[in-house]
Amino acid sequence: MALILSSCANIYFAPQSVSKSKTHSKIAIVRPDIKLIERKTLIKEDANAEEVINQLAMTIQNDLFSYMQKRNTKKNIHQIEILDIDKTNQLLKNVDLKNKTNEELCKILGVDAVLITKFSFEKKYGDQTAMLLFVLTGGIWATNKTCLVNANLYYCADTKNGWTYDFKTSGSGFTSYNGMAESLIKHLTKKTPYTRKND
Repeated sequence: MALILSSCANIYFAPQSVSKSKTHSKIAIVRPDIKLIERKTLIKEDANAEEVINQLAMTIQNDLFSYMQKRNTKKNIHQIEILDIDKTNQLLKNVDLKNKTNEELCKILGVDAVLITKFSFEKKYGDQTAMLLFVLTGGIWATNKTCLVNANLYYCADTKNGWTYDFKTSGSGFTSYNGMAESLIKHLTKKTPYTRKND
C-alpha cells in the first residue's frame, strides 16, 4: 500500500546557514531517538517493542547515512565527509545521548555539524482490525500508521541549530515502519543546507 504524504514539510534555515554549511568538512549522523506509540490493547501483539525500536534506530541511521552519501557521491550536495556510522557509534558507545549537550557531542565526534533526528511512530489498530476496516470501508479508513520526523542539523561552531525539518507521513496497516521512515529520509536528505539547489 502506498504511503500518503500529508501536508508540507516545515523547514527552517537559520540566517546564513547555507553559506556557513559550505565551510563544513565533516558531519556526523547520530543514532535517532525512536518513539513507538501504540494503544494498550496492542501491547501483547508487539511484546518485542524494545527490539523493534532498536532495529528501527539502526536501520534509520544507516538509511540517513546511505542517502546522504549517495547525494554526496552524485555531487548533489557540497562535498563533505560523513563520519562512518560504525565509527560514530563506537565513539558514542558509552555515552548517554539524552544527558549530553550538542556541544559535547561535537567535541566527542570531532565534526563541524551533527544531524540529530527523532522519529515517532503511531499505530492505531491491530493488524487484523486494520485489515477488516480496509475491507469494510473500501480503503477509506485504510490509514492506520503515522510517522513524524523531527530533524535538526546542529552547527558546532555556532553552537545552535542551523536547520530544522519536520514532516509527517501516514500509511495503511500493510505499510512497514521502515518503509514509512525511508520515504521521509529520501525527502529530508534533499532539503539540507548542503543541497546545491539551496545556493
